[in-house]
This record gives sequence, structure tokens and C-alpha cells, in this order.
Amino acid sequence: MKNKTYTLLISSVIGLAFVLLYCLYQPNQTSSTSKNAFDKIRSSEPISYLIIGDSIGRGSGASKDQTKWFYLLEQSVFEQHGTPMQRNMLVQSGATAFEGLYKFRNSSLQNIDLVFIVFGENDRKYMNKEVFYTFYSQLLLQVKEKYPTAEIITLTESSLDNENFADTIAEVSKELNALNLDMRIPFNESGKSMKRLTKDLVHPNDDGYQLYSDYIYQYLETRIQKGNKSTDIPKNEFAAKAINMETKNEYQFKDSSFIKRDGYYTSDEKGASIDFTFTGTYLGANMIRSPLGGLVDVYIDDEFVTSISTWWPFKKPRSLYIAGGLSDSKHTVSFRMKGKSSSHNTSGFHRVQISSIIVQDN
Repeated sequence: MKNKTYTLLISSVIGLAFVLLYCLYQPNQTSSTSKNAFDKIRSSEPISYLIIGDSIGRGSGASKDQTKWFYLLEQSVFEQHGTPMQRNMLVQSGATAFEGLYKFRNSSLQNIDLVFIVFGENDRKYMNKEVFYTFYSQLLLQVKEKYPTAEIITLTESSLDNENFADTIAEVSKELNALNLDMRIPFNESGKSMKRLTKDLVHPNDDGYQLYSDYIYQYLETRIQKGNKSTDIPKNEFAAKAINMETKNEYQFKDSSFIKRDGYYTSDEKGASIDFTFTGTYLGANMIRSPLGGLVDVYIDDEFVTSISTWWPFKKPRSLYIAGGLSDSKHTVSFRMKGKSSSHNTSGFHRVQISSIIVQDN
């Protein structure tokens, strides 16, 4: 009897301890999760931020890491507020919003306070504004869904001279309560030419990235001083508007010259082809770009769509946009080797490597 009473007493004490710990923990947890990026910076707490973008997103054109826009921004925030900014990056030179969306959907990053989205310069080369609107808005929607309390800042790149694309970035940002910062403004206000502010008339140099950093910091500082809350939209709007992506690696036909190596259908032979079937309004492909890369023509339903170069100075898996605005029906895509390589390729090879196509998840 004494043992039973003793056991009950011990159980009661342990149970009470758990209740007390739970009660003590809950206010702290609520307080922590309710803080947005501006609250944390104001109180000198670390924040975690994410850049999803292209070569300008990754700071290409700067002479060194310390003169890239995000490094300069981190330095300014730390010097003024003592807040460390933990950087996370989903960036790729030459990337479009399509590739950014695909990479983001396959990422596992958590607890992000602030997101920068940097696209447009490459997108205008491969798609029209309607298709760009689809993928750009999807990227913002799905970022909002994953990080509902994070502040989202979209950057209109300083080199973007296509007003349709610039207007689309501003329009989507307004629709989804993200803030759009147009980097063409500080460039124009500086009184300096693009030649003086860029490495190649596209990518900012050290002076250009200083303008990026200063412009972004001025905005952040305004929000910090005002004590503004992060923007948000009702979460139940996300699911209905989200489009899903899937990969398909089952081919319908492949030339015997295409051999599967390390997960990729690979060929160096002129005229070799590989076909896939899919259903939906858009198409992308997971491919390897490398110093051995060549050129491949893409046909959808036997109509020429585009020619893709798989050359790159180093080996890199890429998720490339191919086509959008297709009829919502069944299609066949054919990748046909040209047997040629770009002028940058001096290897003597013209290799094409495809692992899968990226399509709508029906």
C-alpha cells in the first residue's frame, strides 16, 4: 500500500512539473513566433533571410564577396542594430522564375524571416509577360504559403528595360502584399551611366551593388523605425491558386545513341533524339550543363520551339524552362541533337544530358 501511494505521489509530481513547464514555455513560444523581421532587428535578434534569384541575386559582377549587395546589407544592419543576418540562397546564374519556383518547391529551408526575389532579366528572353506572370506569381504565392509571416521584397533589376516585365513584377507584388523595390530608381538618381555602374551593362559592379544595398537598407530602416508589421494574405487563398509540378523520366522513344549514365539520358551523336509525353500548359527539363555541352533542338507536337545550349564553364544540374501557354492537353516533346556546340565549347564534344521533364502535376 505504501509503495502504491509513493508511486502515485511521484506520478503526480512529474505530471505537475510537465504542466508548469508547458505553461512557462507557451508564452515564450508565442512571443518568439509573433516577432517579425523588423521586431527582431529592432531588438538586435538574429534573423534568417532567403534570396531566390538569378546572377544578380547572387551578386555576379562584384569584384569580391564583400562588395556584393547582400554582404553590404548584412554589414549595414549589423553595424546599426547589432543584428546578425543568416543568409540562405536559392540562386543560379541564368535562372528564370520557373527555375526559382522549381528549386523553392524542392527546398527544405525553415524559419525564414525575410525573402528577396530577384528575377526578370533572363525571363524576358524566354517567355512572354503572361507566362512570366504565371510563374512569378506562383513563386510569391508559394513563398507566402511556406513562410506566412515573412516579409517578401521583390527587386526589379537595374538592367531590366522591358517595361512589360517590370510592370508585371510590380503588379504581382501589389496583388500579394509584397514590397517591390525598383533598382532602376537609385541607378537613375545616381547620375552615373550604366557603363560606370555595371561590369557588362547588365551585372552591377561594386558601385552598382552599393546602390542596391543602400536602397534596400533605407527601406528596411523606415519599416524598423515605424514598427510596421509583416504583410500577409489569408492562408486559405494559397491552396486554390497553387500549381503543382512533377518530374517525368519515362521516355516514349529514345534513339539508341541516348544511353542512361548516372541518372541522365546522355548522347554526343548528331541526330539522336529522345521523346516524352506529358499533359499540361507548360514544360521544363532537368538537364546537365557542362564544359562538354552541346546544342539540342526542342520540338513539341512536331513543331520547333527552341534550341537549348547545355554548355557551362563547370558541370551544373539545371532545371530549365522550355515552354508555356500550351493547350491543356496531351503533348509530345522531342529533344533532337544538333551535333553542334556553342562557341565557348572547345572540348570537341557536344553532349546533351537529360534526366526528366518538369510538367504539371495532374
